[in-house]
Amino acid sequence: VPLAVDYFLGYTMEKTTLGPMGKQMMRRIPIFDFEVLWHHLTWVYKLGTITLSFITIVAVTGEYRERTIRQNIIDGLSRNQFLLSKLYMVLSLALFVTVATFLIGLMTGLAWSRTQGLSAVMKNIHYLGYYFLYVFSFLLFSLTLAMVVKRSGAAIGILMFYLFLIEPIVTSILTYGMNMEWLSNLFPMNGTGNLLRNPFSRYLLREKQAELAQTALMVTTVYIGIYLTITSYLIRRRDI
Repeated sequence: VPLAVDYFLGYTMEKTTLGPMGKQMMRRIPIFDFEVLWHHLTWVYKLGTITLSFITIVAVTGEYRERTIRQNIIDGLSRNQFLLSKLYMVLSLALFVTVATFLIGLMTGLAWSRTQGLSAVMKNIHYLGYYFLYVFSFLLFSLTLAMVVKRSGAAIGILMFYLFLIEPIVTSILTYGMNMEWLSNLFPMNGTGNLLRNPFSRYLLREKQAELAQTALMVTTVYIGIYLTITSYLIRRRDI
């Protein structure tokens, strides 16, 4: 992604008629500076989390489809152990992509950032923590959906329908039609997504992203608790 962005900026400056001042302004865009790099990088990689959600759904529903969960429990695996194994899977995926993002960002910043040093690297690195929480919450949502539906195709279809149609329509009506943005920020995807808002909106719209992130942290924590409660109830009470 960083290489693609660098190529795009170079191509744009070469092919467009921005003039000397316009090209100079583009060169000054601090995309790769450590001060903003973590926010830019995590926001871009946030968009790919849905791929990990597909992996989670397929892995969990496969247990139900092949009835391996029932066989494992017959063989001595407890329901709690099964649930913990899936939670460890989700946690491992979230940790893996977070560490990978950190390494990519570190190499990118060391190569292209105009500010160097430990203090520069650590500045705004909390966005990696936001990214981890976002991915973990998203995958827990997918895990919950998979355990409720038990079919991969149906679960993925419901996820896509809700993610790209239901919640965007409802939150848009609340925000722009009813002037109730505070309520739209309490929805699962929108509220959690506020952890990593579009980084360029703070330049264009002067958004107070720190305040939004604080609210998003509370919303995300609540939803993580809800997902854990639902999955725990399903695995303990429902026939497998």
